[in-house]
Amino acid sequence: TGGVQEQFVLNDNIKHLTIAGGSSETFVYSIGVNETALSGIVTINGSVNGTDLNSGYITTDNTSEITDQFLVWRSATLSIYSITSENNSVSTGQNSLYVTMVVRNEGDATAGVYGAGLNFTAATGTVTGEYALQGMSNPLSIAGGMSETYIFSVAVGGGATAGRITIDGSVSGSDLNSGYGTTDESSIVTGGWTVQRKAVLSIISVRTD
Repeated sequence: TGGVQEQFVLNDNIKHLTIAGGSSETFVYSIGVNETALSGIVTINGSVNGTDLNSGYITTDNTSEITDQFLVWRSATLSIYSITSENNSVSTGQNSLYVTMVVRNEGDATAGVYGAGLNFTAATGTVTGEYALQGMSNPLSIAGGMSETYIFSVAVGGGATAGRITIDGSVSGSDLNSGYGTTDESSIVTGGWTVQRKAVLSIISVRTD
């Protein structure tokens, strides 16, 4: 009601062509909410039109004695805001490097999160396979309009590509009301570090005077 009918799509699941005198019938509808629907409380009312099958006189009712309501929320939308690392330089073979990823839900509905990870890129291309990740803090949901922090412990492979590495992220989830999926595969602010070959001491020579 209130002029927002165009924001909803109705399908007749159960309808009746006649109602006997003194009886009631139940009409059932499935409702689809448009993606552009305004958020807020929506009151559900009804209307019915028919005729007296004896006289042909028209009978109508444009309001229900008891109405109902539901709350429309903007669908959950996951967005990676930033990725940061405590280290600017790392060595091949190094582990327990902590990387933080902040994810925000831009919608109103709560988002369930079922996947979050990091991607690593060198000047030569993707090198994600050269790193091992262990999620340390992985929230399973993000309330509408809120942010959560995901913390990963990263191990650098012994043969990892040297040089400057960009750290990006990915997150996957769904709107817990509708079940529709939401993903983001790039952070607004990426992180990074410089990979150097690990220090290796080597005795070149030993001599006596």
